[in-house]
Amino acid sequence: VTSLVRAKTLDDAMIESQNFNHKKSLKIIKKLPNTDENKKYLAWARLRVGDYYEASEIFLKCEQNDYEILFGLGLSYFLQEDYENAFLYFGKCLEANKNCAAAEYFRGEIKGLQGFQDDAVKHYKSTLKLDYNFVEARLKLAEVYFTAKNYNDSFREWSTLLNVDPQLKIAQQQKQNLLALITKKPAEILPPKRVTE
Repeated sequence: VTSLVRAKTLDDAMIESQNFNHKKSLKIIKKLPNTDENKKYLAWARLRVGDYYEASEIFLKCEQNDYEILFGLGLSYFLQEDYENAFLYFGKCLEANKNCAAAEYFRGEIKGLQGFQDDAVKHYKSTLKLDYNFVEARLKLAEVYFTAKNYNDSFREWSTLLNVDPQLKIAQQQKQNLLALITKKPAEILPPKRVTE
């Protein structure tokens, strides 16, 4: 009976969380027994309500072999702007689950925030190898290419984004902006010089 009550309580908490009522979800989860699984839910609930430090403290009390916990630690440190620890825990998350595209993406975000654009590009590309349709990574890649004035690669990424989601307004707009930049206007085309004798 206790496990059924626990399952019902967790279901209620998840429903509240899905309805973006994270504070009510947090209240429900706090009433659960103090198990590792419940600590994980509590830490995620803390993260959702903006208690990043408290979330990281709870995650640290959980088993460190679960990639979801390692990802949660990375995310809580990232949101606290502790990029060194965030990068470390996203790396540990990838060791536990090499297919966690979100962890690779956040490693790219950290490198970008630290000003290492080449490293950021490597992580974004790795993210896309793990998940071809990871829209955020493709957006960042297109922006980094644009900033570096690598218009052809930026154009390619915006085009790919439009293939993934044809209604994506920012991709439509950026692609048009790039076309205006890289397409010569008639006035810019020099007439051919005639050879005269």
